[in-house]
Amino acid sequence: MNRLHWDPATSLYYDYGLHSDDGLFEDHLERLQFVRRVGYVSFFPLFLQILPLNSPKLAPLGTLVANELLSLHGLMSLSPRDLYFERPNAPGDAPYWRGPIWMNINYLALVSFQHYATHASDKSVREQYQSLYDTLRDRVVAAISHEYKATGYLYEQYNPHTGRGQRCHPFSGWTALVVNILAETY
Repeated sequence: MNRLHWDPATSLYYDYGLHSDDGLFEDHLERLQFVRRVGYVSFFPLFLQILPLNSPKLAPLGTLVANELLSLHGLMSLSPRDLYFERPNAPGDAPYWRGPIWMNINYLALVSFQHYATHASDKSVREQYQSLYDTLRDRVVAAISHEYKATGYLYEQYNPHTGRGQRCHPFSGWTALVVNILAETY
């Protein structure tokens, strides 16, 4: 994982493979490369608790997830600094994983943040992740409950700017994880 996906120059994980930079299909790519898009994929090793409790990557990844993905309503799927943020996937195909807030990934992040807040070797890392956990939990619960009170629905995803529900509804799939988040049952 670290050999293929970790970029020490940016202190982030990236997708890696035969990818074009312009988003266009090219059948003649000749070299493997990082896909330098800062989004959920950059933090999967953190969210899946793969990183050891004493990993020197924990503190910088915590700072980066807060600076790049944390909105007033939850963790966005792609950094707003990214050129593909909120851009259509294809003509007529609205952005799907290019900015919206997804509760399934926010749930994974909360589980991870609580894990590292409780068990990380370094006290400052534990404090950092406790703060991330508290902030993200409050924002996710507020976004979902506000939209539920306003519309009576849970949604597939939430707008990164407004917190309003979007796409499929009623959507009691992974967005129902808010019940576990409220109960802090992970």
